[in-house]
Amino acid sequence: MPFCRRRCYYCDFPVSVVGDKATQSTSSMIDQYVEVLCQEINITPPTTSSLDTVFFGGGTPSLLTVEQLAKILDTLDRRFGIAADAEISMEMDPGTFNKDQLTGYRDLGVNRVSLGVQAFQDKLLSNCGRTHDSKDIVTAIELIHQVEVPEFSLDLISGLPAQTLEQWQESLEITVKIATTHISSY
Repeated sequence: MPFCRRRCYYCDFPVSVVGDKATQSTSSMIDQYVEVLCQEINITPPTTSSLDTVFFGGGTPSLLTVEQLAKILDTLDRRFGIAADAEISMEMDPGTFNKDQLTGYRDLGVNRVSLGVQAFQDKLLSNCGRTHDSKDIVTAIELIHQVEVPEFSLDLISGLPAQTLEQWQESLEITVKIATTHISSY
């Protein structure tokens, strides 16, 4: 999903920056994107087997409403079929979702969340243009555990501008203590 609240300084993905607050025009733009995406799905030749994996990457897929995600998943299921045991994975950024939204995603079949933490130090997060802080990270992790998303991945970045070895070690130590099923380090 090529939408972000802000472009992180290290990002080279083609994204549309929508700002920190949801607006009617932002929602309309994402609605239009979802509509065109579903049209593209519908003109793609069907496969002989159902989808085993569906991955929503970013940008920031957690900017989608539950209804927008439902439309995409429904379109994929009608066109290709989604296997009952498929992994449906979604990248999410701390501070971009709430409990109701996450519950809605889970109820639609999202069974793996990849949380874009990147670092646990507020100064590093600010230095690289992230919109969240360490409090947002804690809240996001608590929500993921409360909603009981079966698989939980956490993303970290090493070598951020001005990042010390001690900060990297601290981020690794915190990550190891969190009940996550996967860690990605970039």
